[in-house]
Amino acid sequence: MALNAGIVENTAPDPTPERLKIQENGFENGVEVRWYRKSAADGGSTHIPVDELIPFLEKHRDYALWYQVVRHDFAGGVHEWIVSQPDCPNAVAAAFIDAVGGADLYGLTSRPSHSNHIYRAAEIVSRRDMADGFPSDTMRDPEPGEPGFFFNFERLDRKALLEQCEAAAHAQLALGKTPIYAVPKNLLSKTPTGPRLRTEYSVDDTGIS
Repeated sequence: MALNAGIVENTAPDPTPERLKIQENGFENGVEVRWYRKSAADGGSTHIPVDELIPFLEKHRDYALWYQVVRHDFAGGVHEWIVSQPDCPNAVAAAFIDAVGGADLYGLTSRPSHSNHIYRAAEIVSRRDMADGFPSDTMRDPEPGEPGFFFNFERLDRKALLEQCEAAAHAQLALGKTPIYAVPKNLLSKTPTGPRLRTEYSVDDTGIS
């Protein structure tokens, strides 16, 4: 059985200098990590369809789950909801930019006619980056192969992603055009700290299981 953990917010963060051991419950960088929290009333499997994602995510504020969700093409305002949450971790917002192709977004000089949730979420990220930003001490970037992440992905190369986004924006500026989104430099320049979170849930294009 895979080792899984859920999280709940700690209203009084008390960062500790040591990492929690595997299967050890406790607080790390203000986030409570608890193992084996997932359960179904009938003992069966859980499935949350796309149209019920936001209420479920609001109730289960599981950052590792949010990280998986932003890497899927869900409509219905799911991405907008996640990146607009005050506690949305830097790691989650950066994963969203990576998943949707940041270089393509920041080279746009006009809003596409088929403007959808992806563009609205990107606008929220850029706006927040110029204001208070995203918390960077509640979740680290996950590493490939970590338990609790049920998909294949490469480690997020923040430097390369930032360079790609800036290159796309500068190319348009050199042509006398103005990109519609500001590159989230603060977001991608930081190295987030905090626990290496795990989630009990897996995500595919039909929802959460």
